[in-house]
Order: sequence, then structure tokens, then C-alpha cells
Amino acid sequence: MNEQPTPIVEDKFGLRDEEYWTDPWRNRRALQRPLMQESREGLALGTPRLAAMDQQPDMPVALLRVCKASSTAALPSHAYLMLAAVDLYTWELRAQLALPPRPRAVASTAARAAPAAPDSFPGDATAMLSEGHTVDLAALLRLPAARREYLVTAILLDQVSNRSRAKRVESAGYEDPAADAFLREYLARRMTMPAVYPGEASPLPNYRRQEQSPAIPADPGIVISVPRVSVLDAQSTCILHASYRLQICGQHVVRPGDPWRPPLQLPAETARIPITLLLTGSADPRPRILRLVVPCYQPLDASAGQKIAIGHFSLDLCRMAELSITPQTYFIYAFAGEVMSAAVPAAFVRLPLEEPESADSW
Repeated sequence: MNEQPTPIVEDKFGLRDEEYWTDPWRNRRALQRPLMQESREGLALGTPRLAAMDQQPDMPVALLRVCKASSTAALPSHAYLMLAAVDLYTWELRAQLALPPRPRAVASTAARAAPAAPDSFPGDATAMLSEGHTVDLAALLRLPAARREYLVTAILLDQVSNRSRAKRVESAGYEDPAADAFLREYLARRMTMPAVYPGEASPLPNYRRQEQSPAIPADPGIVISVPRVSVLDAQSTCILHASYRLQICGQHVVRPGDPWRPPLQLPAETARIPITLLLTGSADPRPRILRLVVPCYQPLDASAGQKIAIGHFSLDLCRMAELSITPQTYFIYAFAGEVMSAAVPAAFVRLPLEEPESADSW
């Protein structure tokens, strides 16, 4: 079950948009001081609210990590820190490790580090340190050069930053909401109803409530349940059960007259929802992205002008993502539009070989 709080959307850096290009660390001391004084570790992320492509082709993200010196030795940011961005127009998730494998003397176009904070004491393993990095999100995630709005999050295993909205537009000046509405509708019309993935089978994958399914959340969200520890062998399984309550878009709704819909389908689908699972591991932190298309069989709640879908899904992660290779702990996240679940850990361990008992043991 979810053990960490769900990250919230907030502006922690308090900067004007242009300062992300000129002075992203203006408020660094004020941002990191409360964490360091309380010896609390944390991640903070900031992005410009609006980036005009005719003025700047890049999209800077400021990343601040506050942690103990021992934490940076065990989990170096250059190996584990990840950036994930959800396209709010299409619900597509992109994710990559944020930094080069090791610090470089020359800053790259994709990531450049800020100077170390003056209140850091690297000689003491219990001392609090801070790291600042500026990453070009557009280059890192190969974002399309088109009007889009993203919800950006930094992830380091089970640690999650705040989430920040970042919008790319063609040119600076007047921001026309009608253009956004038109583009959303245009993209929705062009999107064809995807096939359910992975296809339903017996016993898994399954898209109905199971005995082990978590309760449907009271508010919009996705709740995940997996075995905390599994044995690593050729028959390894990692059965994920999930339940959701999601505000969906018109293109996700299944209508009785849709030509692709099989006749006499029982029970009838009411929606097909793109949900993406993101996995990162303690030994291999590179992101694994599993794109699902989940059918909903419950009636949609259309109150207050919103379409709300509720439902369940269950699947074997080992069959989908080949997890049973390396002993490690995975941290699993689920994304759907603006919704992001909390981290759920799933460990794989290899049992020691049992030696035959000797005669002396009798």
C-alpha cells in the first residue's frame, strides 16, 4: 500500500519566469535553511510557469536536494535523481535520470550544477548538505517543439519533490486560453480509442475488483498494493493490485455507437483510461515505464460537469517488466493526467543456497 504522501503541486522557488534562465538560485538559502536546521532531507523543484520557444528553446528546471553527507555517498544524485513530466494534453509520461553518470568539470547543455552551498560541511557524515542542479527539461526528455503543458516531478527512489507546472508556447506576449482549449480539443479528436493493454486474460491481467484490491480512494487518485518482498527465481511473481478514482477526458469515454466496440460486450465498458506505471530500482535506478490502457466497467459520475471513473486493475509486474533479474528494491509510481500515486516499494531477494547437513549434525 502507499506509504509516502502524495506529492502536491506548489511553487517552492518563488521566482519570476525569466529568473530560471538568469538567477535560479536567488532564493536558495531561504528554501534550504528550514530543512537543514531541522536535519530533514528533501527535494525541491522549480520551473518557469511559461516558456516561449521563440525566445528560449530550452526549459530550465532547478533541482535542490538537501540531505545528510552519508546519504549523498550511498545514493549520489548523479546516479539516482530522476525527472518525470506528464503531458497534460495527452497524458503521456516521459522520464529520465536527470544528471550525467558522474560530475563533469565542464557543464553540459542538459545539466549544469550550481556551486555548493556555503553552509555545507562535507567532512562530517552527519552534517546536512545541499546540491543545486539546473537541467534542461526539453533536451533531457526530448520534448516536442509544440504548445504543451507539463506537470514535472523529481524522484529519487522513494523521495519525491513538489510538482511544478511548466508550459511551452510558441511566442511570448498574450496568453490566449482559447488557443489552449482549441488545441486540447484538436488532439482529442485525433486520438483514436486505444486497445486495452495488456489484454485481459485468466487469471491476469484482470480489470475487475479482486479480493486483494485496495479500496477505491475517496478523492481523485490511484492506490497500489504489491507484495513487500518476493523471492527471486525463475517463477517469481509480483502481483500488483490497484484501484482508482480519476477525472477523465471526453476521448477516454466509451460510447455505445463507437464502431470499434464489439457487439454484446458484457459487462459494457464505460471508459478506457491511459495509466502509466513508473518503476525505479535501488540497484538499477533507470526508469521503467509501463503504459497501460485500463478499461472501466463502472458507470461514470458526470456530476459538476466532470466525468469521474472508478475501477480496479491487477497484473503481474514480473511478466510485464522482467523484474526478477537483480536483487533490489523497486519503487512503483502510477500516473494518470494530473494524478500521481505515492511510492510503493517491492523488494526482490535471492535465497541462500542450503548446504546439506553433515553427519556431525545428528
